[in-house]
Amino acid sequence: MPVSSELALPTMEDLPSEFEDEEALPDEFHAFLAYLLLDTFRPPQFLPDRYFSAMDMYLYYRAQPTLHGLRPDWFGVVGVPLLRRGQQRTSFVVWEEQATPLIIVEALSRGTAKTDLGRGALPARGAPPKWEVYEQHVRVPYYVTVNHHREPVEVKFFRHDGVRLREVAAEGGRLWMPEAGLGIGVWRGRFIGGVASCARRSPRQFYGPRRWDGCRQAGSDWARRRRLQAGRG
Repeated sequence: MPVSSELALPTMEDLPSEFEDEEALPDEFHAFLAYLLLDTFRPPQFLPDRYFSAMDMYLYYRAQPTLHGLRPDWFGVVGVPLLRRGQQRTSFVVWEEQATPLIIVEALSRGTAKTDLGRGALPARGAPPKWEVYEQHVRVPYYVTVNHHREPVEVKFFRHDGVRLREVAAEGGRLWMPEAGLGIGVWRGRFIGGVASCARRSPRQFYGPRRWDGCRQAGSDWARRRRLQAGRG
């Protein structure tokens, strides 16, 4: 009996990118996780136009001697204007903003898990590895990784102690961030986000970090931020 030629063809796992030497591109989970964080990052200690978060946006952290930047899956910053000089950002430039992210979240891919967790080799062109950037250059106070390739999904929480990022045992699966008056934790449920129109049409159930606070602010805060970004006040 002849063997189907499809059995010899590469699968989805074999073809994560168009280029052989490129790290695995984000999968569908990356987008849903980032939408969830965008939709729920609303620090109650800051006005709606005094914090910012982004998914897959370039974060530039060093200009000299060589320009260096990287794209976190999602990051949140407090104490900065929602708009930069009245316009939406195309990137986040640390030396221009005079601020760094309060929290960064990475969804681990099979091709990037080692570097996201500080176990990989130096990337191309001599840029420092991602872990070193977050720990030594950006010095992000809170860092979270989500490995959705494991069952159950593995979430790791890290806190910067002034010298390095250290993994912490989050009480009840939640990590509190007093600077923002909110926390991030593991949540299971159906997410129908204000931004994720595809999720609104077809809700999906998944694990992921979710923010919570004592106020449980309503969606009006998010709507106001959208109006501010659109320049409608």
